[in-house]
Amino acid sequence: MSFETSFDGPFGAPAMGDPTVQPNTFIGQHILRDPTVLERAVELIPAGAPCVEIGPGPGTLTERLLTDGHRVVAYEVDERWQGALDTLAGEGDLEVHWGNFLDADNDELSAARPLTVVGNIPFHISEPLMFKLAELPFDVAVLLVGDRLARALTTANPDNPGWSRMSLVSNAYFNVERVLDVPRESFDPVPRADGALIRLTRKDATDEWHADATTRTYRALIEAGRANSTMSKALKSVMVTPDGRAERHAAGGRRSGDTRSQRRTTNRALSAMAGEYNNTGRLEHSAGRSPISQSMLSIVGGKFDERVLNRPLSGVSNGDLRSICSAVSTAVNRRLAQRH
Repeated sequence: MSFETSFDGPFGAPAMGDPTVQPNTFIGQHILRDPTVLERAVELIPAGAPCVEIGPGPGTLTERLLTDGHRVVAYEVDERWQGALDTLAGEGDLEVHWGNFLDADNDELSAARPLTVVGNIPFHISEPLMFKLAELPFDVAVLLVGDRLARALTTANPDNPGWSRMSLVSNAYFNVERVLDVPRESFDPVPRADGALIRLTRKDATDEWHADATTRTYRALIEAGRANSTMSKALKSVMVTPDGRAERHAAGGRRSGDTRSQRRTTNRALSAMAGEYNNTGRLEHSAGRSPISQSMLSIVGGKFDERVLNRPLSGVSNGDLRSICSAVSTAVNRRLAQRH
């Protein structure tokens, strides 16, 4: 397959389309020109997999995907690149949608299986994109993102200063591999920050995540945020059994078989746990006295102003979110340690 190019960019890589068209940095266009990174991105995609590409621009990555035999459905907001993408569509299996990937219908996207998502992501859409991907049953996502986002997505410990809302999303939904550091000089024009090539797969591609108490709790927080519900209700919806497994139930509900006496005993134990955690930041003694299950709200409740827990996810600061997730992680890890 042969593609016609009109001018050369940095690194000797072809730059498709009208050479008078310059990337629009106002909407985050920084075109990847480094052929080594482009080739590595394509290598991460399963052979022959159809791809949904986010923001192809002049088609530097698109060209390599088509050459490698992939069918590509691309979403692009900047119609100045139409000439370049029309040229590629005439040579390969490319379908272009002129619009924002974030506005694409999820059911329509999910109909293409296996779903592989690729793209050089404008830094300013990173957060809404991660929430969008959380709703899509993709098999693999190969993305070029900013270094800061890559660090947040690969941060598992909420006590790490790099933990953020994006860490919560990635730990709830994705397995994230940082494949390659990409210096900012690899882009044209050069952005202010370095980038990273990452590969994402979904945690729920296997069954193990269902029993992961931390993951289930993080998902409850995100799902409550989507429904504009509160952190308090989200935390109430997850119960952790004595063996460290997670159970979901309706907020305010209870598991069948809990007697009034058992619930009173459990609530006393939970109150002791909450007091211990709020005073010391750790769970050492009282956790072992919880006979049935531990409510996440009981662990973190009292450490925060009630107004914090009565907010949706969007209204909670990164600092408070880190503290809540740290409390959840501490409780779950303590439970798992007791089992051994």
